[in-house]
Amino acid sequence: MQLLTAELFNQPLVRELFGPRDYSMGEAARILGVAIGKPELHYVQFPYDEARKALIGNGLSASYASATMEISRSFNEGKVPPEEKRSARNTTPTGLEQFADDVFRKAYAAAANH
Repeated sequence: MQLLTAELFNQPLVRELFGPRDYSMGEAARILGVAIGKPELHYVQFPYDEARKALIGNGLSASYASATMEISRSFNEGKVPPEEKRSARNTTPTGLEQFADDVFRKAYAAAANH
């Protein structure tokens, strides 16, 4: 929180924040699924072309959908590494499990009731 309140934001700056450990997408899906009462939830990665078509089908322009897929592929293939290494300064104590219990579960329930 100190980084968000103490520093002046007079130029673009990226601050990477890490939780206490890294999670695979499968682990993340399992943790979030358990929090919302769906322990069978699992991660499925869509083929890039199918994801692009879905974005366009939901109203995004073809060029925006293509750029989104290019960025996703770059992250997934490790072409865009983190700019900062994990350190005490950028590692938060809140793990995904706590976030799922404290925040995600409530947000999911609220969205389901609308």
